[in-house]
Amino acid sequence: MTGMPGRKAALVRAGSSMTGTALLMAVACSAPLPVSELTAQQAATVAGYPEVSLADAGFTTSTLVDVAALAQGTQTDVQREADATAASYAGLSLPYPIQPPPGPAVSAPPDAASHIDFKKGGDSGQGWATTTGAGMPFLDLTSFGQASARGTASWTAQVPIGPTDTNLYVQFHLPAAQVTGFTEQNGPSVWQDRLRAELLMNGHPVWSTEAQRQTALGNPLSNGGDNCINDFEASDNLVVFGPSLGLVSDPGQKSPPKTVTLWMGSFPPNQTVEVSLIVRGETQVERLCCNHAAGGLPEEFCTRATLVLDWDETPQPVRFWVGPSVF
Repeated sequence: MTGMPGRKAALVRAGSSMTGTALLMAVACSAPLPVSELTAQQAATVAGYPEVSLADAGFTTSTLVDVAALAQGTQTDVQREADATAASYAGLSLPYPIQPPPGPAVSAPPDAASHIDFKKGGDSGQGWATTTGAGMPFLDLTSFGQASARGTASWTAQVPIGPTDTNLYVQFHLPAAQVTGFTEQNGPSVWQDRLRAELLMNGHPVWSTEAQRQTALGNPLSNGGDNCINDFEASDNLVVFGPSLGLVSDPGQKSPPKTVTLWMGSFPPNQTVEVSLIVRGETQVERLCCNHAAGGLPEEFCTRATLVLDWDETPQPVRFWVGPSVF
């Protein structure tokens, strides 16, 4: 009996602690988390705040394309620019003349005729990556046969925070995207694509979206040996991570363009915050093209993987504001 009052007091203290924890959790849930995506109404409010120009933010752009193809080795192109467009191109295939000759896409998307013809190029990889001086990304990646293509379009800014208004807001635009491919029955292979966009603050990822598309073959005898057999695509699977870009199960459908506006947090006055957007794409086909005789002449039959982030002329694709809280 002498221990009862102490036990009762302990229970009361525990209850008080639980109540306090519940109150803290309620407050935390009502407060915005670091890096919150704004509603259309909130974004419209922020658009009236003082804007930090790209020039004042030390805006830089960079691109990378890396391709590999059977018997052709690898090829890489990297470009970096300050307040200007960065554009990279790389391509590997069996040698044949491509007209017009492909090169970096600086002011317009590549000509359709600049893309490799797999009937002539065989196992081949090709890619374009561009980040305009205004921050718009563009990717065009294709793999035929045993090949892969990777591309990156990115920008980085050093955004100054003023002495009074310390909430930072970032807006960026992602063009329409297509993550697709084709399984050739006379040269079957699994293929896969991946598209990822990631926003970093001071080097740390704070927002991302990703879409992957992968296939599987339906013939159990097609086990990675001779691929010159009749086979078929048994499944085409789309997997999405993070906020959806709007891609659907149909690989022929593009996602709609997407503009994202984020509250990045409140910062101490008179400092600089580094913000970067990295958009990555990858395509890969596992097995080589198959050479069949057609009309007495050899002809290549290749499975294809393709990823395209459209060329988009939307003005001011990247914007920064510093102002009061919208919450």
